[in-house]
Amino acid sequence: MQVGAGLALRRLAAEAQPEIRQAAAVAPLGLEKPDSSPLRVAACVTACTAAVMDEEGGEEPLPNGVATADADVQRAREEARHCRRCDLWAPASQTVFGEGPAGAPVMFIGEQPGDQEDVIGRPFVGPAGQLLDRAMEEAGIDRRTVYVTNAVKHFKFTPRGKRRIHQSPDAAEIQVCRFWLDVERVQLAPRLLVLIGGSGA
Repeated sequence: MQVGAGLALRRLAAEAQPEIRQAAAVAPLGLEKPDSSPLRVAACVTACTAAVMDEEGGEEPLPNGVATADADVQRAREEARHCRRCDLWAPASQTVFGEGPAGAPVMFIGEQPGDQEDVIGRPFVGPAGQLLDRAMEEAGIDRRTVYVTNAVKHFKFTPRGKRRIHQSPDAAEIQVCRFWLDVERVQLAPRLLVLIGGSGA
């Protein structure tokens, strides 16, 4: 019998909940050695977020979920638009900074913007973001109450005809861009970091 994705996510989240609650208490800076299964990752993300949000009481969502309410992060976002710390800025359309409310108890850190994020200028709006949104919706979590960002703020790709093929950032690019991630982490001070992908970790 085929099980719907929503039901599968709820089951995985229920299984992962005790494990993630323990991780949130013991290792507030993130999840170590996450399972690579997309459904398992989505379930862990929603489970750990729900655990922390339950304890914190959540944050008031922003009207459009685009800009952060923190003034220092807003200034950093504007400065990052002109970032030339590495060569990724040149072929990319724009800098894709994080978004979410000030005081968000949970911060999701992905690898880098994808093709759609690069065009639109917002994190997690492509296929990975759609999976995350569905997982959050199943868990009853409003995405506008959490902060989402990436380890690298520019889209790295290889042109192939009219397509842009995703390329993982290297260690040097991740290290250079950590400056902006540290600004987000220090200013927002989330209780839990959810690390998505190798570059995010």
